[in-house]
Amino acid sequence: MPSIYANANDGTISSGNNSSFSNARATATGANPITGNLSSTFGVSKSATRGGGSNFAISRAYFKFDTSGITNTVSSATFKFSIAASVSDDAFNLILISSDAFTDSGDLQNADFNNIDFSTPFTSEIVLNGQSANARISATLNSDALSSIQSEDTFIVALVNHEFDFSNSAPTSNGFFSPQVKFGDNTDNANKPEIEYTEAAASGPANLTSLNGIAKASITSVNAITLANITSINTIA
Repeated sequence: MPSIYANANDGTISSGNNSSFSNARATATGANPITGNLSSTFGVSKSATRGGGSNFAISRAYFKFDTSGITNTVSSATFKFSIAASVSDDAFNLILISSDAFTDSGDLQNADFNNIDFSTPFTSEIVLNGQSANARISATLNSDALSSIQSEDTFIVALVNHEFDFSNSAPTSNGFFSPQVKFGDNTDNANKPEIEYTEAAASGPANLTSLNGIAKASITSVNAITLANITSINTIA
């Protein structure tokens, strides 16, 4: 199956510290986009402050894939990525969602922090708990993702924490719930975020069963035109 790999300008953006989880999650403009790293940590954190308060911070990862070369129906696809450190807690689990980041001439900027769509998940919960360092993680992409891949020239996504960020549920205990994920700056494709997909071959006119006594399944081209590229023959669509 063919694959496409994330652009090297992928990266993370943080909300910075906030006194409430809701403020961190709704931050309109994040801080300090991190790009160019072979791996980065991102997720959710809660820490104590003097006086008995708490700081909450959320960071998210953003990836962009060039899907302009995909012209036929995408029948299935898998999102793959590698982690750089082992994980032993469900609070580190992730989910892939739709995004429209990379608004600064194709690069990440602070304002992209909240350029995400929680209502359009592209995978189910991605379980990292129990995975070892350098593990390759695979997540099946749903029909919304397949539609976007085949209809858009660029497939933009965000990886976010599932336990707290996606679920909109503040952590009750202090901690840094942030897995370390490898990014597109790696030179080895085996370590880059990846979309592996199956592209269904176009089949030509759907109602055509045979032509000049030859079964459709045995026809590859008509008048030097590949059958898959023909929409109708003798008014048969």
